[in-house]
Amino acid sequence: MIRVANALAPALLATFLATTSSGSASGQGDGSGIPENAHAETYGPGWECNRGYTENDGACTPIQVPENAHLTKSSYGRGWDCNRGFRETRSTCVPFEIPANAYLNAFGNGWKCHRGYQNARNACRLVEVPENGFLNDNSYGTGWSCERGFAPIGPNCEPLKLPPNTHLDFSGNRWECDPPLLRRNNNCVTP
Repeated sequence: MIRVANALAPALLATFLATTSSGSASGQGDGSGIPENAHAETYGPGWECNRGYTENDGACTPIQVPENAHLTKSSYGRGWDCNRGFRETRSTCVPFEIPANAYLNAFGNGWKCHRGYQNARNACRLVEVPENGFLNDNSYGTGWSCERGFAPIGPNCEPLKLPPNTHLDFSGNRWECDPPLLRRNNNCVTP
């Protein structure tokens, strides 16, 4: 059995080398089964289109990249993405309209309001901070918080009135009962 395997090994090796060298040395689209603008897959027996081409009915056709776009490395989908600062509209790339007091986001596919402004109906409106308040980094809500010892009441920051046997909680904008008392209906009672 080993003699047969040893005798067949050179023949198998010669056959393997002949098929692999003829496949790699042959021109593309010359009957090797690989169409023009394609190459053999890295893994597996098939082929894939070169970058900038897409498979279409067994052939590799050029990807039509619109103005303000670039090729992607993806082997599926349309094969291109819009450049930073542009968005896709009907297979074209149009620039983002960035409102006053805004900037292009980190991904380049939208915009964000500058600090001190909030998105309101595709515009950036100024956050009006009341006395005893400060800007916060929330993109929702009022855009401001009250200083410690003050509570948000409507559009204002009002001084927090502490009932007896209470202290400011961790937030500084509410109160809690001194231990061992428990809160019941805005009062502190013994447990």
